[in-house]
Amino acid sequence: MPLIDVFYNGIRLETAEYSATDGSTVTLLYPAEFSALIDVLSFSPGAMGIQGTQGIAGGGLSNVVDDTSPQLGGNLDAQTYSIVFTQQTITYDVSVTTVNWNLGNKASLTATGNIGTVAFTNPDKSCNVLLKFIHSGDGRTVTTWDTDILWAGGIIPTLSDSSGNIDILSFYFDGTNYYGVTSLKFS
Repeated sequence: MPLIDVFYNGIRLETAEYSATDGSTVTLLYPAEFSALIDVLSFSPGAMGIQGTQGIAGGGLSNVVDDTSPQLGGNLDAQTYSIVFTQQTITYDVSVTTVNWNLGNKASLTATGNIGTVAFTNPDKSCNVLLKFIHSGDGRTVTTWDTDILWAGGIIPTLSDSSGNIDILSFYFDGTNYYGVTSLKFS
């Protein structure tokens, strides 16, 4: 069985603070905090160097990367870091252009012609979403918007109509409706 060292937030744990019984699983004997950094280094007896990182199970978080719907037991404090989103690129379609908010909270759409309808695929829960609308030619228009969008003042905005203009459309989704506001004519 390989020898291991376990580090919790950069501090090496004593062997009494964890168990490693089967050579591939390490169980902490106390719960790990959500923000904890846990490293497990495995060394082969008689060899120099790290052989691999072993899985962590038990008292704390197992594998955040594989958890498709992690839930917090308290506040998330990003400290001096940012929480970022990958911007999805929406495919333009002259009849119906669909933005699937399950693929991310930020989206960019380049309109190369008029759009019949902009449709939204609802996210699983309430959230804020943002659509960057880029105009690639003069006179681009959207004929209709998804029916569950409620616009500020009850008025559907007239988007910019000049090539190179960028409009930012911000929405709060409450689980049923989108509440939309626009910031127009960035250039």
